[in-house]
Amino acid sequence: MELMHRVLHTALGALSVFYALVKISLGYWKRRGILHEKPKFLWGNIKGVVGGKRHAQDALLDIYASYKGRAPFVGFYACLKPFILVLDLKLVHQIIFTDSGHFTSRGLYSNSDGEPLSANLLQLDGNKWRTLHAKSAEKMVEPSEPPEKALQKAMRCVNNFSCNAGPRCWRGGANDSVRTGNPRGNILK
Repeated sequence: MELMHRVLHTALGALSVFYALVKISLGYWKRRGILHEKPKFLWGNIKGVVGGKRHAQDALLDIYASYKGRAPFVGFYACLKPFILVLDLKLVHQIIFTDSGHFTSRGLYSNSDGEPLSANLLQLDGNKWRTLHAKSAEKMVEPSEPPEKALQKAMRCVNNFSCNAGPRCWRGGANDSVRTGNPRGNILK
């Protein structure tokens, strides 16, 4: 009987500590006085997303629509982890261009050696991100050409990439379209 009491007290104590830790974690934005979406216990604000019934974009869009115009940013939770959703475009611009050095780690998966497409500004961390951000920030500060011309350049770049990636994947060869600028470039072996 004494063993049963010890097991019961231990389990009750462990559940109490777990409950307290979850409540403390889900009170992050409230303790700081920041406007936030009220979280559900253990799931935060993404309950349907975790179960696969809802896409993350839909959950974020609901939060965005609920708080747009009320504050420059709003807090929310993904399970127990607090996140910020920035609602004001001027604040987004300031974060991207002025304060970007403080946001070098996003915690997203990136394996540039095995999966080159994961080596992008959203997924890279640390020095690789800083280098790529510096290169892209130069191009985004002020548009020096009309949007139509920029779109043409982007389309040409995508075309060249497609013409290069296709032969590599299918035949093991390469295309010199990036070097020559001709999307119908010669197939190299």
